[in-house]
Amino acid sequence: MKPFLKQPGMYDIEIKKGRTFRYDLWFGGEPPPTVTWERNGIVLKPDDRVSMEIFAKKTVYCERNTVVTVTKAERAVDTGKYKIRLVCEGGNFEATGFVNVLDVPERPKNLRPEEVRAEHIKLSWQAPDDDGGTPISGYVLRMMDLEYGNWITVAEVF
Repeated sequence: MKPFLKQPGMYDIEIKKGRTFRYDLWFGGEPPPTVTWERNGIVLKPDDRVSMEIFAKKTVYCERNTVVTVTKAERAVDTGKYKIRLVCEGGNFEATGFVNVLDVPERPKNLRPEEVRAEHIKLSWQAPDDDGGTPISGYVLRMMDLEYGNWITVAEVF
């Protein structure tokens, strides 16, 4: 029997940096398929943050459950396309889902003054390479008030 997932398929996950996420999927097939998990085309291996487990429930048919858990999610490492691959003599099955780990965006690039006057300054910059997982909708410009030692907002660009 060709391998299959009991659910309609994998799903996308959006999670904040440092949190835990998990794919918990029931599957079947005869003979029982081997399970491989990949992230961005590279086979996942268990480590101090990634665990992979397989459980079996004996009924009329052998139902199996695979669970991949990632703790302390990091944007640079854990964001990407996750794939489960089920392989047995009856055939192959694959399903994918995308994980987006949200983090603080990088700083803007090439920040430079275009025009400097006594009353104002005109600045230019380019968007950062990494937006932190969501589109940047605006920028807040702040300056240090040297008299009081506080940062104050001087402009908002949306």
